[in-house]
Amino acid sequence: MTIETDQLVLRPWEDGDAAELYALASDPEIGPACGWAPHASERESLEVIRHILRGPESYAVIDRRTGELLGAAALKGPGTSRLAASRHEFELGYWIGRQFWGYGYATEAAEALVRRAITELGATLIWGACEAGNVRSRAVLEACGLEPMGTEHDVIEPRLDDKARDLQVFLREIRRTLFIDADACPVTREALECARRAGWPVVIAGNTTQNLERHIGRGDPRSAKDARDGFWVDVLDVSVGADSADFAIVERLSAGDVVVTQDIGLASMVLGRDAAAISVRGHVFRPETIDMELLVRHEEKKVRRAGGRTRGPAAFTVEDRRHFSRNLARLLRGGE
Repeated sequence: MTIETDQLVLRPWEDGDAAELYALASDPEIGPACGWAPHASERESLEVIRHILRGPESYAVIDRRTGELLGAAALKGPGTSRLAASRHEFELGYWIGRQFWGYGYATEAAEALVRRAITELGATLIWGACEAGNVRSRAVLEACGLEPMGTEHDVIEPRLDDKARDLQVFLREIRRTLFIDADACPVTREALECARRAGWPVVIAGNTTQNLERHIGRGDPRSAKDARDGFWVDVLDVSVGADSADFAIVERLSAGDVVVTQDIGLASMVLGRDAAAISVRGHVFRPETIDMELLVRHEEKKVRRAGGRTRGPAAFTVEDRRHFSRNLARLLRGGE
């Protein structure tokens, strides 16, 4: 997995990174602040790459322009984190070589991993920790939306000769919602059933003429305080007018939310908010292809305005419903 940002490339570690890693990680200002001793040799750096850094969601942070190694960033799960307790919890870790401080690299790398945790890995909790008094690291965590939870005293660090440290702990809780764009939506019932099983709250959005209440089951909880295993459902009535429901949904979106919609324009706005969008036939919209889908839609509109004809959608089938339910269920489980 490779992640690209404006200034950086985050990629898996390679044996060939050992020399550059040693040059950065031998600095006594780096390792002890992160809970490990400075590297003593290039050979040690190679062993660290092979046995520690080459794990899941562990990345070398590379300067996109020069190809130079800048540091490391990772999402640590229950096997490697003291804080993450379930498969949907992650601890954010990062460091940048001292000569590269002050350019915003740590924040940019950390934000990219938080975005991946929320939108692709189904994170419900994102943890972070830094030495009490580490102002730079605290600023990075807060820039990523993590809030201070308190201080753990005398934390023993096995990779730092069992030295005890005081660590300030941070946390970001991810609350997700499923939004249904109810405009001519043929799978509202299936979407609600997926949300009931996954324990997601639902907002059905549409104009006041659509009688949205008809979709809601008699026993469905209608508020967060009455939620059943996380599931509850509400209706968002908007005024009659083009795109009213679209803008109402976008205004309420948070990172990690999921939107059911037939509208490619709305899907594009959703992806821009670090949320996910799925069509009524089960097509999951992707950032890497949404621009082409918008272009195709634009060209088809031009043809129709000029009096031409374009191919309409195929008849909606039972298999379309099944495909939608399968893919939505995967999204609500965090992309499994």
